[in-house]
Amino acid sequence: MNDVITLIGQLRDGDEAAFEKIYKLYFARVFHFAKIIVKNEDLASDVVQEVFVKVWNNRRLIDVRRSFEALLFSMTKNRAIGVLQEASRHKHILEKIVKSATLADRTSQPELLAISHDFYEHAAHTLSGRERTVFELCKIEGYSHEEVAKRLHITKAGVNFHINKALNMLKKVYRAG
Repeated sequence: MNDVITLIGQLRDGDEAAFEKIYKLYFARVFHFAKIIVKNEDLASDVVQEVFVKVWNNRRLIDVRRSFEALLFSMTKNRAIGVLQEASRHKHILEKIVKSATLADRTSQPELLAISHDFYEHAAHTLSGRERTVFELCKIEGYSHEEVAKRLHITKAGVNFHINKALNMLKKVYRAG
């Protein structure tokens, strides 16, 4: 217990080694918890990555007198629920688009895929080389996060980090769009 408090204090001071130790200490349990909520390993992995990025970015706000574990699991639950809500919205929007395209102008599914592809090609220039590579391997070519990590000699957390950065950038381009 005192070791965790010491690590959290070091984390607050910006100690990356302490952050890595905390990540390794909690990753498996947080991942399992997220997977119970989102029912998908890739989504759970994304949730955990986002939570730990948020922990790092807000490390100075962590109160060592409060339960770090409770904070971590609360953040995970909230982010997992957020991911499910986003997925629900996107599914609803995608269904509307497909239905509208099919009924209104008889746009075929290949044409819809071409539109998505055109958007990606237009927006892909905003991604760094590594982000684009990781995104394309996972989301376009269908490799798992673990396969991409092995292929690129990075950690699964690194894959998640690059996927999240890519998705956030693509969302910005889409919204500006």
